[in-house]
Amino acid sequence: MDQHLMEDLVDRFEDRREIKNLMGKYVQSLVLRRDNALWNDFWSKEKEDVCFALNNGYYIGQESIQKYYRSVMNKVMVCGKILQKIFPKDLGELSDEELYGTGFFEQKPLQNGIICVADDRKSAKGLWCCNGSFTDITPGGPCAYWIWAYFAVDFVYENEEWRIWHLQYLEDVKSPSGQNWAREIKELPKRPEFEQVNELTLPEPDVKCVLREYYSAKRPFTPTPRIPENYQTFKETFSYGM
Repeated sequence: MDQHLMEDLVDRFEDRREIKNLMGKYVQSLVLRRDNALWNDFWSKEKEDVCFALNNGYYIGQESIQKYYRSVMNKVMVCGKILQKIFPKDLGELSDEELYGTGFFEQKPLQNGIICVADDRKSAKGLWCCNGSFTDITPGGPCAYWIWAYFAVDFVYENEEWRIWHLQYLEDVKSPSGQNWAREIKELPKRPEFEQVNELTLPEPDVKCVLREYYSAKRPFTPTPRIPENYQTFKETFSYGM
């Protein structure tokens, strides 16, 4: 085999390995509630058009994404205080740092990854499905959800490492445990001790649109997010951003 070709194959193997590790660390940070590190540890700092998307739209730009993460952190912190007040015997002595993350569990393992690195090795694309679970604090109290979702990501190579450029996290199913996920979801009855949770809303997307409808018996067939394809430069492929 040509030496140049061999070196190129090794480089591409290392690119894919680093991208897999990057996303593995990202979802592991969700489990560990390292919300304060998500932006600094994983996102591009040089691209002005960084973009984070959920089912209901796009958060565009560095400040918008950081604002979203800050809102998540505020909710986690306030909910911890609520639980501390309800369970003083178990949580009363915990500091704010020790209390952070109490009541939340966000397990989103990545499966069936498809990764394509550009021929110029300046960008890459990845698509993963995710069957996981999430425990949230709602106005009705703690609630565990089953989740089926996709991570669709554009990556950029900057300062000798891979970084997230555009990320779509799109859920097909987010159903409370014990309910029929193909039917209308029934919220837990509101409880007065969790009334403050009503005020903990996340910021609206900068561009509101339906990127993916949640599954229902009436939803028409919906394909996966577009699967990455081999490409030479990012200008020649599609984008998971706006």
